[in-house]
Amino acid sequence: NVDPIDWMAQTPEKIVDRARKLMRKVPNGGGIIQLQDAHPRTLTATKKLIKFLGQDGHRTCKLLDIVTQ
Repeated sequence: NVDPIDWMAQTPEKIVDRARKLMRKVPNGGGIIQLQDAHPRTLTATKKLIKFLGQDGHRTCKLLDIVTQ
């Protein structure tokens, strides 16, 4: 439910900013962040997002983990 539109030509910083803004709109400030894996900028943004999420007290997991629990 959080789509930072990383497939569109933009910087990793813009991807992270959009994801953070969208997360604020989700109850409890979380959500599922949808990222594409086909772009180098997405890899950079993913690393930045994981770092931010850890510092902000969020946990990260794979979607498969959520579905199978």
